[in-house]
Amino acid sequence: MTVFEYNDYELIDLIREGNDDALEIMFKKYEPLIRSRISKFNIKPMMVEDFYQEGLLALNKAIYSYKMSSPKTFNKFFDLVLQRRFITLLRKNKNYFNNTVYLDDVNPTILAEPRDLNYEITSLEADDYHLTDLEKKVYFLKHKKGCKPRTIAMILGLDVKQVYNATDRIKAKIKNN
Repeated sequence: MTVFEYNDYELIDLIREGNDDALEIMFKKYEPLIRSRISKFNIKPMMVEDFYQEGLLALNKAIYSYKMSSPKTFNKFFDLVLQRRFITLLRKNKNYFNNTVYLDDVNPTILAEPRDLNYEITSLEADDYHLTDLEKKVYFLKHKKGCKPRTIAMILGLDVKQVYNATDRIKAKIKNN
């Protein structure tokens, strides 16, 4: 019998009654979800195991705080608890991750189409202003998507200062034309 053949609700009942074997089964069952979330949050390799342990702690918390009468499935409930835990950790220490963008900070439609970052400014704008690739991306995110400099920096993996510098260059090129 594999770990996926066990019902979450039966396991939760057993765990709440003190069954350690059921807890081990639940940990094995949710390991793929925890590891998947770690990779999606772009955690630095040296911090992966620490975040995995945090994921197990979040799972334990979810097991004891989940209400069986809830309309949400346990899986969805745990995923929400896990993501909130990771976001809390990341907000406390930005050294844990590589250029992660919080969905709270960005309108989800901005990132819906990754090819949007290759946006071509109309030929008139591109020819007249001679914008570099970076300047085109900053221009697109700021003026077409309405992003703030801090968000643009996170999306493009830049310092906020670099975004301000690119914005200043764009303004100067437009003004000089």
